[in-house]
Formats: sequence, structure tokens, C-alpha cells
Amino acid sequence: FFNIQNHEINIFRNYLGAKGLAAEWTGEQCSVQGRGGKFTPVREPETEKIEVNVADPNTFLLAVDLLASETGYYIVENTDEFGTRTHSGHSPDIHVKIGETYIFDQGAGSNWYHPIGFAYYPDGAHGADWGGDERDEVEGLGELIYKKNGAPMDCEDAGDTGLDCYEPAFFFPRGHWKADDWTAELTITEDVANKAKANGGVLYYFCHIHSKMSGRIIIDEIYDSSKEIKLYPTYTKTDADTVCGTSDL
Repeated sequence: FFNIQNHEINIFRNYLGAKGLAAEWTGEQCSVQGRGGKFTPVREPETEKIEVNVADPNTFLLAVDLLASETGYYIVENTDEFGTRTHSGHSPDIHVKIGETYIFDQGAGSNWYHPIGFAYYPDGAHGADWGGDERDEVEGLGELIYKKNGAPMDCEDAGDTGLDCYEPAFFFPRGHWKADDWTAELTITEDVANKAKANGGVLYYFCHIHSKMSGRIIIDEIYDSSKEIKLYPTYTKTDADTVCGTSDL
């Protein structure tokens, strides 16, 4: 339900953004009446039990924290042998090396409606802001391949990467989609690295359906922080948000 609702919100934001409009709110959206004039935060337990997921260093087990923001944020569920996350927080930085191939595993159920993409700018296909023009993505032959159950996507529109088969599948009913395994394989070729140099050696992962979910992929050998485009920060829920189910209230 959250995935579908967030998709509808994203579509409307793009509609408003393309017309140069902003959402307008009138009246009280979430009342504190009966709460003693304040919000009592709803927090996750401090000792959340994390499943041990020791994966190959070049494989990232993706999931989405659906309630972390208006659209949710990607998280990486890889752990060490003791159950400590190797990449903490929302939209964590991922470090890569030239010549290596990396698997982004989207088998977790929370990835439904969140097919991952890779770009040279934050939010890639969504543009610089809501309703903006598409920006350059990693999409060359030998740079990126999308797979279903370990095999390259093979629908009529597969092209070089299979994206136009992969993304539509994430709109299927959840039970249908969840019956298969979904992965994206990103290779940091010399061409990818050279294009990334203009932005300090940084790529961005993003959701092809929702904007504002980007995270950084840092190419270690060529990283130059003075040249990179600064990525917007992840949102931290307020006490009011945890009660009202909102973002940025």
C-alpha cells in the first residue's frame, strides 16, 4: 500500500513541478488536541534485531525503509558475521573500484515499486527537480545489465540493459512480482569512470519510479570531493511525523 501511495504522491509532485506550482496546505493537518499540546514520538526499538546477511563484497542486498520519508529510502542489508550492518543509515554511500562489477540485489519485498537506476547526477531520469528534464544515466552496453532470476531481461524492448523490461515489472501485483528475483549489475568501466570525473568520481543510485531517493556511489581511485555535486540530505522524521504518518511536518 505505501509503495502505491508514494508513487501517486510522486506523480503529483512532478505535475506541480513542471507547471512551476507548489503544493498548498490549508487548515490543520494533524491535531495535537488531546495529546497535552505535544506529540509523543513513536520510535522503533533501540535494539532492533538485524538478520545476519553476509554477502559477497561486490553484492549489495537492497531494501527500502518505506516510512523514512515521503517516498522511502534505500538501505543496504549486508552485515558482517556478527550482524552489524556494513552500510548504515538511509541512502548510504557505496564505494566501488574501476574494472569491478557490482550486483544490486532487489529480492527483498520492500523493493516493490522501487527499481534501481544509476546516473551521473542525483535522481537521474527525474531531472534536477520535480518535473525536470532527464539527466544522463549509466546505460551503455557492458556498463549495466538488469536480470530476472539470474538471466538478462529478454522482452522485446530489452535493448542494451534490459531496463525497459525490468522497470515495468515492478508495477506488477506484489505477489506476482515477488515470485521472482531481481538484480541489477553495474560495471565500472573506464568510460563510466571518465564520465564520472566531471562530478568528482561520483555516480548516483536512484529509484526509477520515485524521485528524491538518491545515494552516492563513490569511485575510490578518482574521487575528488571538490568537484562533486552535493547530494541533498536524507530526511529525519520529527516527533509529529512519527505520530501523523507525514514527512517534514
